[in-house]
Amino acid sequence: TERAGASRSARTERAGASRSARTERAERVEVSYFTHLECSVPCGAGPFDARQNHHLCTCGMPLLARYDLRAARAWSRESLTGRVASLWRYRELLPVFDGEEPVTLGEGFTPLIHARRLGASLGLPKLYVKDESLNPTNSFKARGQSAAVTRAKYLGAHTLSVPSAGNAANAMSAYAAAAGIPAKVFMPRDVKTPFIRECETYGADITLVDGLI
Repeated sequence: TERAGASRSARTERAGASRSARTERAERVEVSYFTHLECSVPCGAGPFDARQNHHLCTCGMPLLARYDLRAARAWSRESLTGRVASLWRYRELLPVFDGEEPVTLGEGFTPLIHARRLGASLGLPKLYVKDESLNPTNSFKARGQSAAVTRAKYLGAHTLSVPSAGNAANAMSAYAAAAGIPAKVFMPRDVKTPFIRECETYGADITLVDGLI
């Protein structure tokens, strides 16, 4: 009886330690270094408030997310320990503010494949290829759409739209569905059928247009 009691006590202690570790990870402060938007030229306009809706700079060019890189020097590598293996383990330098939860399907953290034979033929023994086909929608577009849809969600977007020849449409449709936001996709009329079917699977409204993208 004494031995059984000690065993139960040990199990309880281990379970408590496990819960404490999970709680500690959950309570780690994740500080966003995302500060503002800036013209991609830049033309001199701005900076623009990243918490407000913007489409383009006043000069007509796209806006880029900017971060306080000086403050980010205090960001320790140790803080990454135990985080989920996805793009968002680096959320401090992604376009989310403190307290916001990303729209994620587990994108990122795809493997690097050592291309030995190709590297040998090029004289590059340490040549690696990033296999982005393992992203949720089978291309690197999942990364950008996760970030874009996250920002759109917190800006209060009612509908998301994208012109695409395939991969971006699939990714946007998937992440819009995850966020619960209607998606409208515009693709060339001669786009490959699988791209259309995948967008339909995610519930997107599809319009086929004449011309190229």
